[in-house]
Amino acid sequence: MEHKGLRVSAAPPLAELTSIRLGGAPLARVQVEDERACSALPETLRSLGGRPVVLGRGSNILAGPGPLPLVLLELGESFKKQKLLVLEEDECKVTLKASAAMPLPLFLHDLAELGLGGLSGLAGIPGALGGAVAMNAGSFGHEMADCLRTVRLFSPGTGLVTLEQGEWQAGYRNFTLPALSLAEGGDGWFIITELIFRCPRMKAEDVRRHMRLCLEQKYRAQPVHERSAGCVFKNPPEGPAGRLMEECGLKGRRKGGISFSELHANFLLNDGQGRPEEALELMEEARAEVLKRHGARLETEVRLWV
Repeated sequence: MEHKGLRVSAAPPLAELTSIRLGGAPLARVQVEDERACSALPETLRSLGGRPVVLGRGSNILAGPGPLPLVLLELGESFKKQKLLVLEEDECKVTLKASAAMPLPLFLHDLAELGLGGLSGLAGIPGALGGAVAMNAGSFGHEMADCLRTVRLFSPGTGLVTLEQGEWQAGYRNFTLPALSLAEGGDGWFIITELIFRCPRMKAEDVRRHMRLCLEQKYRAQPVHERSAGCVFKNPPEGPAGRLMEECGLKGRRKGGISFSELHANFLLNDGQGRPEEALELMEEARAEVLKRHGARLETEVRLWV
C-alpha cells in the first residue's frame, strides 16, 4: 500500500532482518520514500497502532518473539542510493553530506579513499549511519559525534528539522536530542534522514593502515562473523563488561541455540536454532551474576524490541 510517499506493507519476522537472526513479526513495515513523506508518518502510525521503531541494517537489535506490537520505520531506496557528497573543503578539513541510510562500512571506506580521518577507529562496526549516530557508536578512541556537525531528522513534535552541533548531547553509547523532549505533541521517536560531517585531512594510506589495524584487532577479539547483535552490555564504571562477565564464568554459557561467545563474553551468538527467550534468559543471568560478584549493574547496549 502507498500513502503520501510511504510504502506500507506486512512486516517479515525480525529473524529475517536482524544480524542476530532473532525475533517475531511486527505489526507492519513503513518505508519512507523521501523527506516530504515524513509529514504523513504520524497519521499513518496512528492508523496502524503499535510503537514505531527505526530499522537500519538490523544490527544492535535483540527482538522478542512475535507477534510484536511494533511498526518498523525504514528509509526507502531513494535514501539508500544517495552517494557521499563533498560540500566544502579547505587545507585541513572537508565537510561532507551523507544519507542516514548509507552503510557505515561504505562511509568509512569512502572517507579512507578521500584521505579523511577522525572516524577510522569505527572500522568493523556494521549498521547504517543513522543508527550509528543514534547510539553514538564508538571504538578505538573514535565516536560518531567526533566529526558530526549537522543532523536532519523528523519527529512528530518538531516536524522535519536540521539540528546543528550544540543542539544534541552525545556521550558513551548515548545520543540525546533536547529539542525532542521540549517539543509539544511528540512521543520521543525520531527518524534521521541526513547527516553532515567535518573530517580532518590525513594521508589516505595512514587512514587505511589504521582501519586495517582496528579490523585485525576486532577479528582476534570479537566473533565478527557469527550471528550476533554486537556487544550486549555497555561497560559499567567497574570495568569492561566482557571482562566482568568472563570472571563470572559466562564465556561459552549456553541456553538452547544461544550462547555467550567463547571469544568475547559480551557477545550473544545464535547457532541458527536460537530463540529470543533463551537470549533474554542468558542476559538476566549475566546481570544477576555480575551484580553479585562485582557489584556492577549491566545496562544493555543492544536495543531490546519486545
